[in-house]
Amino acid sequence: MSVQTAVSVLLAALVLIPGVLSQNWGVWYNPGSICALQGSTVVMGCTYSYPRDNTVTQTFWFIEKPVYPTEPTDLSAVPQYVNRTEYLGNKVNNCTLRLRNLTTSDSTTYWFKFITNTAGGKWTGQPGVSLSVTGLQAQVNSSTVTEGQAVNLTCKTSCTLSDPTFTWYRNGLLLPAQTPSSPLTFNPVSYEHDGSYSCTARGYDNLPSPAVTLSVRCEYDPGGLLDQECWDSSSLWSQSSRAAVQQFLRALLRPSPVVIDYRA
Repeated sequence: MSVQTAVSVLLAALVLIPGVLSQNWGVWYNPGSICALQGSTVVMGCTYSYPRDNTVTQTFWFIEKPVYPTEPTDLSAVPQYVNRTEYLGNKVNNCTLRLRNLTTSDSTTYWFKFITNTAGGKWTGQPGVSLSVTGLQAQVNSSTVTEGQAVNLTCKTSCTLSDPTFTWYRNGLLLPAQTPSSPLTFNPVSYEHDGSYSCTARGYDNLPSPAVTLSVRCEYDPGGLLDQECWDSSSLWSQSSRAAVQQFLRALLRPSPVVIDYRA
């Protein structure tokens, strides 16, 4: 390829990039819509352009459009965003924003605006970035089950995760030797599965879902009362206490010997 051809190709590519060479007023967001997990961090990609005879004097992001001619409030000065925003851009053409420790109240539209040194030299990028913040939800198909039944625990979120792999915890401890998945199935379920369960998504190990409780009941039939190993793990009884009760019940239910006095 000749030098002249290479230059032609480069110019053609530059023309396809918004704002390059033409230097028109504009703001471009990438992506324009974001769905993120509560507690995570997002980066809102953003670029902007303006005529060459302008110099940028002010840049800021905002969430509420004020009544004209009042300027919107810089996002970094809004109380609920203090110490959570970081402007990664500059006063040339980069307007990228980082937002940390997301909460559900952060779900709204974000706009970028810049002001230059010329009269009327200001621009707000439309349509902005739409942010939706959601959390993980651990769900159980039946909160109270009887030992021997089947139970499913599911980890859900309204966001489309790049890696929809989940890890499960019981009473705050990682379940051993598990295959990261959703749903988590116990079939049959036993009293050892009784407890509080939460889940995390891969890449968000420090952002567990709220815990959901699974209660496993034991059903004792009259004939198997003394031999049944199942017990309510939520009770305060120890193994030795249960053994003592079983011994007492055996003695109580054992037939008493019949003594017949033939001397009468």
